[in-house]
Amino acid sequence: MVTSKHPNSVLITGASRGFGLDTEKTLKAAGHRVFATMCEMNGRRKETADNARAGEYSDIGEIPGKMFEIFMGIFGDANAPNLHNVAATIAKLIDTAKGKRPNRVVVGAPFGTDAANTAIAPIQSQVLLGLGLDALSHAKAV
Repeated sequence: MVTSKHPNSVLITGASRGFGLDTEKTLKAAGHRVFATMCEMNGRRKETADNARAGEYSDIGEIPGKMFEIFMGIFGDANAPNLHNVAATIAKLIDTAKGKRPNRVVVGAPFGTDAANTAIAPIQSQVLLGLGLDALSHAKAV
């Protein structure tokens, strides 16, 4: 089980705009301690001049907070990935020979990602083929 000294702390990547920015604002307004990261710091991160518009989101504005609750429930679940297992899996991937690494790796209970990965694989292969990168779709599983 993953625990934290600050159970209401949240790390958001990609918070310079869009969904990441909206999620950060919503969780911060709900009283969470938010750590936001972004690749670009070129001024896109300015606060909106129309802060009153945030209230117009009504129920939709609650979605990021509900998602946070769900994710925290998953990571607090008895089947959540053990941090040691995550580190061990990363080390195993690093040690895996080039061309033998799997496209995707799930640590712990799949929570539906196994079905999603199976459904996405043919689409991913078609996109790689269309881009002339089909050699990437022949990665071997470990």
